[in-house]
Amino acid sequence: MASNTSLRENLTGAELGGCRIEAAVGGGSMGFVFKARHIALDKIVAIKVLTPELRNYKALRERFRTEARIASAIEHPNVVPIFGVGDENGYSYIIMRFFDGPSLYRLLSRQGIEPLLAAKIGENLASALAAIHRAGYVHRDVKPENVIITEKGQAILTDFGVASEIGVAEQAGRGGSPAYMSPEQCRGEPLDGRSDLYSLGVTLYQMLTGRRPFLGETRPSLLLMHQQDDFPPILSLRPDTLPLFAQAVERLLEKVTARRFQRAEDLVDVLRAVQEELRAVRRRSGVTVQRKTPAESAMMPAIVERDTEDVQLDEVAEDVELSLLSLDAEVEEATAVQSSARGAMESQRTAKFTREAILQSRCEAALARINRAVELRADDPNLRITRGNIFRRMRDNEKAEADYRRAAELAPDNPRALTTLGSFLVTIAKVKEAEELLRRSLTLDMNNVEARIALGKIYEKASATGLARKQYEKCVEAVPADERGHVALAALLIGQGQYDAAKPFLASARELNPTFAPTLFWLAIVSANEKDWKSTIEFLEAAVKAGLKDRARLTGSKEFEPLKDHPRFNALLGIFGS
Repeated sequence: MASNTSLRENLTGAELGGCRIEAAVGGGSMGFVFKARHIALDKIVAIKVLTPELRNYKALRERFRTEARIASAIEHPNVVPIFGVGDENGYSYIIMRFFDGPSLYRLLSRQGIEPLLAAKIGENLASALAAIHRAGYVHRDVKPENVIITEKGQAILTDFGVASEIGVAEQAGRGGSPAYMSPEQCRGEPLDGRSDLYSLGVTLYQMLTGRRPFLGETRPSLLLMHQQDDFPPILSLRPDTLPLFAQAVERLLEKVTARRFQRAEDLVDVLRAVQEELRAVRRRSGVTVQRKTPAESAMMPAIVERDTEDVQLDEVAEDVELSLLSLDAEVEEATAVQSSARGAMESQRTAKFTREAILQSRCEAALARINRAVELRADDPNLRITRGNIFRRMRDNEKAEADYRRAAELAPDNPRALTTLGSFLVTIAKVKEAEELLRRSLTLDMNNVEARIALGKIYEKASATGLARKQYEKCVEAVPADERGHVALAALLIGQGQYDAAKPFLASARELNPTFAPTLFWLAIVSANEKDWKSTIEFLEAAVKAGLKDRARLTGSKEFEPLKDHPRFNALLGIFGS
């Protein structure tokens, strides 16, 4: 059977279904998805192509056609629309809208997602599922890999490859992804919309906590865990989660269908309420907007209008935050596509240029949107922080610092504003002021892991490793479910040559979040110290896949020097360019 590599090479530059194929953007066991230009419409589209050899299997051919039929029956802004389907030159294909953005999986591999953004993504997906269920279908494979986060901050549900009509049974354990399957799907029972809601619950749990509820490593173990095991309560992993949000997600994960939400529409309502409460928390932690008194009855329409405007500006800021969250992942994926389409040497020369060009383009688009919001609500610290993050990605440190400082002035008792400014000042060597800000942030929130780690880094640079260790130990003690404290402590120990002492902390971090890139990187360091080169390469490959993007971490670590001529190590270096 031809590999996906040969399929990609054969079709890149070819014409299929009235489209000129430009580049591969993803693939799986059944085929590949390409970015293409519809020739007649002069429009960028995505085209999904079934591996030619699989067309010989009637069941797979029918499944591919069913995917197109079901997806085309759903008209919803959070469901990928289908433009056409056909067979040509031995290829079966589906033409669909092209969305420029990474998968949710790429974002989750970096850490959990901020709760307000997680609720927003969850609402998008629940709304999409409501439309699917009303049309009489179940998706049957809701998972982060099948969700695209667009440059406008919207979540799009894709891949209807195993979707079916409601009530259709399947062989136990088939037709989905074991890590996200409902108990009834694991048993092969007929499914309704509540099965999709369970899968969405697993995804939301992962967004909130940075890990899945069940961490089995084999298909059989996962199928049993969904049916029999309890999961760690969300509040035990993330104590600061809004209780209403935690309760909603845990209700989705009920093993008995009657105890879950019965309709996706009901979940949409709850997630909207969660967002409103989280926005209120943000506003209370920032500045208080003064309202007119009830006595000024003549002004009531203006007050209502302003409230509506505030909500709209909140949503603009959240969309931009989601865009920023997806930005690094999108840049890496685009760079990987460029790398796969060129020779190794040319890839290394162009990777850096590609990354920077996409970064600049996306940042400029995000900046234009957030500037409008800042003009209308200049005294909002959250908008200032978001815009500062854009400037930081654009390497405009002066403007980033100005926005972070303004946020801290507007909200002097807001731990987020103080920590953001303090952490940034560390990177531009304004250490004394940074330390003062981080300490003040910790007086407001003793469990602020980000502030403690930033403070610890200051102490490490000053060779005060004892003070640094105390900060990292307090991270682990205060929030044991946050892997960042474990990793920071392990890294400090490794820097002191205490590789064995670091292992338990890395083991804990990996158990908490198996795809956290820093954990995987330090595990590679430990493996290299033990001259276990196979494990070293595997951990490094996993770290890069999970979001490690600093080439200097590979080239500057003495433990990796024996790998300088290793082809897989050099392939990793090629991803980053020169």
